[in-house]
Amino acid sequence: MDADRGADAYAIGVWNEVDTLGVPVVKEPVQCRQVVWRQHHTPTSSIDRPDEVSLEPGTYFWSVAALLGDWHVAESGLAAFVVRTAP
Repeated sequence: MDADRGADAYAIGVWNEVDTLGVPVVKEPVQCRQVVWRQHHTPTSSIDRPDEVSLEPGTYFWSVAALLGDWHVAESGLAAFVVRTAP
């Protein structure tokens, strides 16, 4: 989907832990791994994960935000996905 309907780009983020309210978990600074990857100002609402970003098996959460300039004009909310090892 191309950016449209008032948005000129998208921001896509992936987190490895969130609390029950859907807010990324904040841990001790040394252990803080809440944001796994985030890409701002992509022209579409889908993007390939960069090779340098590896996802270990586990549960992750993603979201997409529509941007107008640097303003978030709409957000998808968090959705879970699971990375499994190959059989």
